Amino acid sequence: MTNITAVILRVQPDTTDAGQTRAQELNRKVEVLRQMPLFRHLTYKEILRVLSVTQVVDFNAGDEILREGEPGDDLFILLKGKVRLHKDGAFVTHLGPGAHLGEMALIDKRPRSLSASAEDRTRALVLRRREFNEIIRNEQRLSVKLFVELRAGTGAAAAQDHSRSHRRPAGPS
Repeated sequence: MTNITAVILRVQPDTTDAGQTRAQELNRKVEVLRQMPLFRHLTYKEILRVLSVTQVVDFNAGDEILREGEPGDDLFILLKGKVRLHKDGAFVTHLGPGAHLGEMALIDKRPRSLSASAEDRTRALVLRRREFNEIIRNEQRLSVKLFVELRAGTGAAAAQDHSRSHRRPAGPS
C-alpha cells in the first residue's frame, strides 16, 4: 500500500482596498522619481533604493514647508496636493503633484530662495541630504549617475545665473 499526501495551495493576489492603495502609492512614488531629471537614468532597483531612504510627510492647508532665508537639508517631491511658492510674501507660482522643490539642499547649504506653503492637503516624499550622501558614499554605480545629473543640473543653473547677471542693457551702446 502506498500513502500519497497532496497539498493544494491557492495563492490569490491581495485585492483588498488597502493592498491596492499601497501598490498604487508605490507606483506613484516610482513614477514621480522617474520624472525628475536627477533620477531619470536610474534603474527600477536604484529608484527603489532611493525610495528606501525617503519619508512621506503630510501637510495641512496653510502649513509652511520651506521658509525663505533659512538653510535647508531636504528635497521635497510632491505626490498630492498643491503648494504655493512665494518670495517676500509675494506669490510666485503654484506646484502640483510630480513637482519638486529644494533640490539644491542636497548639495548646498545656501539659504532657501523662496518660501513654500501647502495650499491644501499635500503629501510629499522627503529626501534628506544626510541619507542622499549615504547613498552616494555606499553605492558607487548609483552615485556616479546621481553625481553626473547633479553636476549637469547645477552647472546649467550656474551658467544660466551667470548669463543673467552679465546681460547688457538693451539699447544703443
